[in-house]
Amino acid sequence: MTYGSFLLPGLLAIILQQTLLIGVAASLASEREEKKLKSLYDLSGHNISKIIFGKSLLYFFIFMIFGLFFTVVNFSVFGVDVRGSYWALALVTAIFIATVIVFGMLIGSFFRTKLLTFQVMVFSSYPIFLITGYSMPYIALPGFIQFCSDMLPTSPFLKAYISVVQEGGSLSDNLPAIIHLLLLWLLFSLLLIFRIKYLTGNEKLGTQQNIA
Repeated sequence: MTYGSFLLPGLLAIILQQTLLIGVAASLASEREEKKLKSLYDLSGHNISKIIFGKSLLYFFIFMIFGLFFTVVNFSVFGVDVRGSYWALALVTAIFIATVIVFGMLIGSFFRTKLLTFQVMVFSSYPIFLITGYSMPYIALPGFIQFCSDMLPTSPFLKAYISVVQEGGSLSDNLPAIIHLLLLWLLFSLLLIFRIKYLTGNEKLGTQQNIA
């Protein structure tokens, strides 16, 4: 058990998250920039859940394959053993990816251009890594930073991910982290629904004013 064996699983998880987060956020920002949200809203029959599900599906399958590649190939190359169940790891990763997708869409909805999204999100990796409690003890973080950490899907995922990979933890051992992830997914999904409804309403109003 070397320092590299301890550090690599967390770093690979951060890479997986940031790649997904940047891509999803930039995608939604691009649609807002090109004023396509209203078209998607009309195409879905005014059902925002369909928009979210449709945009999420492709990202979900691609990044599940990406996560599998990390676990099978990268861990093998670097000599990192998975001590727990691969099925438990797959389930935790699936919940995490679903949560990051809606989180990324929510973040992307606040940017007006795709370029600005890339510029901001690229520099978010290091701060996120620092406040998750992985590089330093969670209990040593200030109270406000702990709150920010708890609002990121990274923190509960890393707890469960490292538990399964390095300690051989089961799903029951990581139930609090899994519930935490599910609650974040629900919260981000609700906020995203309200945010898209607000944006499509403004886009429609802007179109009507231009016609007038």
